[in-house]
Formats: sequence, C-alpha cells, structure tokens
Amino acid sequence: PLVSLFISTDEQAGPEAVSIAAHYLTIMCTYLLILYLLHLFRAGLQGLGRGTAILASGIGELSARVFMVSVLLHRFGREALFYGEILAWTAGGLILFLCYIYRLRQLPRHST
Repeated sequence: PLVSLFISTDEQAGPEAVSIAAHYLTIMCTYLLILYLLHLFRAGLQGLGRGTAILASGIGELSARVFMVSVLLHRFGREALFYGEILAWTAGGLILFLCYIYRLRQLPRHST
C-alpha cells in the first residue's frame, strides 16, 4: 500500500512496478541493521575527530556500488542493484568498524 501512494497502478506497468518496489523495500528493510551499525560507527568516529576514516568509508561504499553495477549487474540483473546498496553499507561499515577498533586500542588504559 505504501508504494502505491507513489506509483499509479492504473497504468499497464503499474502492478509490476509496485511489485518490484515492494521487493526492493523488503530487501532494504531486512538489512537495515547493517545501515544502523554503519551510522553508529560513523557517529562514534566523528565524535573522536576521525574524518579521514569517514572519507575512507564513503570511498568504500562508492567502490562497492561501482563493483556491483559494473561487474555483477550483467549476471544478476536488477537484484545486483538491490543488493549493491547492502554491499555498500557492509563495505563502509567494515571500514568504519576497523578504524573504530584501531582508535580504541590507541586510547590510554587506566588501571583500577
């Protein structure tokens, strides 16, 4: 129902467009935890003043999207576009996670 607010089902391709959009949204919603973790680590690193890590994450996300479109689109069709977003979130999140762990290990340890 949400998709039909934006796409007219009166036209010939309307029902198919709604079906594709619903499939896309289902995939995106299934993997939102990855996006949430990406935002969590990005915010943490921004708070620590690590802008370079955030830039590296953005480059990683872009690289993953380009890889999916240029390499896997021909093999998997539109599914590559759908999962390309998730791959981008994963690549960016992994870069941020590794930078975050590295930064935490640099912090001074306190003895209690």
